[in-house]
Amino acid sequence: MKEINGISKDNVSVKLGQGRTLDSNGIRNRKHLGFERQPNASVTASSNTGCSSSVMTNDSQFSNMYISKQAKKSISDMSVSCSETSEGSAVRAGSLEENEFPPDVDCTRMLEESSLPTSFGKREPSQSKKAKSVIHSLKFGGTIRSNYPKNKSYARVKVFDICQSEAEAEEFIRLRSPVDFLDEAEETVDELCKEQEPAQRVLRPGMILLKNYISLSEQVSIVKKCRELGIGPGGFYRPGYKDGAKLRLHMMCLGLDWDPQTRKYRKRRQIDRCKPPAIPPEFRCLVDKAILDSLTLIKRDSTVSNAEDILPRMNPDICIVNFYSEIGRLGLHQDRDESTESVTKGLPVVSFSLGDSAEFLYADHRNENKAENVILESGDVLIFGGQSRHVFHGISSIIPNSAPHILLQETKLRPGRLNLTFRQY
Repeated sequence: MKEINGISKDNVSVKLGQGRTLDSNGIRNRKHLGFERQPNASVTASSNTGCSSSVMTNDSQFSNMYISKQAKKSISDMSVSCSETSEGSAVRAGSLEENEFPPDVDCTRMLEESSLPTSFGKREPSQSKKAKSVIHSLKFGGTIRSNYPKNKSYARVKVFDICQSEAEAEEFIRLRSPVDFLDEAEETVDELCKEQEPAQRVLRPGMILLKNYISLSEQVSIVKKCRELGIGPGGFYRPGYKDGAKLRLHMMCLGLDWDPQTRKYRKRRQIDRCKPPAIPPEFRCLVDKAILDSLTLIKRDSTVSNAEDILPRMNPDICIVNFYSEIGRLGLHQDRDESTESVTKGLPVVSFSLGDSAEFLYADHRNENKAENVILESGDVLIFGGQSRHVFHGISSIIPNSAPHILLQETKLRPGRLNLTFRQY
């Protein structure tokens, strides 16, 4: 014990360690440390007892502090020894100078370990509070922002260009078989650009196929716009799953992002926190036109008074753009990740096909052997809603070298199929 200063009957002060002061008002609270107040007693412990204490008083009647049996037992268990480290330290009546007694480290440590923790009453570190707030927010349905801490770093997504460079395009055309261009070479450019009459078919209630619906000039415009958006922020990337498996396609979302792992829509992409590009107005106009023409077809081929009972209209706010290579495919699945209201009302999915042709499968169950199929060519539009909104559908194969030659010349689109699916969340 370092120093005890100014002890009197009514006021006992003990200075411990590095300036820690205990007064008579706190003795009641220090009984758990083994200190008690004893009137009319004078004790000076020698250095042989294992704890040296110096007591000084200003009058003949002294109050003294001593170590109780309980404290001695606890000190013995803790193997704490307190010894005076300086020889010949003088004890004088009156006040003592601070430097006359060396610091009693062991006793000070004993008192500190028996006291309240140093963090008592202090605020928790900001990091702990942040982690707690994130957990609380996730537990009680917090906002999207709570799922993405600001200090988290995200990997840079590799840019994928759906169009080839000049050299790649020339090499592709050179290696392509002359037979592929035989029929096209016999036709003039004007004949190729001339709009063909769309062949419209009702595949099943609420499922409409519009053949050759998108003109070549519109196809060129769509490909160039998708390429422009695809190489920018929120552009094409190859999605995958937690187990490391990758989808056999490249994807870009417009309006809202769709996460294949969680099967949920978000305002920002989880992989890099990029905000998806907006749906271009010209894409929306083409969707509205296709739905109106489909409703006209339904009125002509059915006896219903209101065609929207079979195929409801919708205002697209989501577009998922997929690019399939020549080996790409997509298994049978349902599009049921939109809002409950959208799915319940049967708001349709509108699909644009560009580039190479694809074999499209659809069925009431996830069984490819019993599925029906149709070939979707560049410029075709497929719509399924109403009763067909929950139809299982997928792509079994891509037909190589089936894209219109003029589309490849104008856009340098890579070998494969570009597909845009519009829906309302």
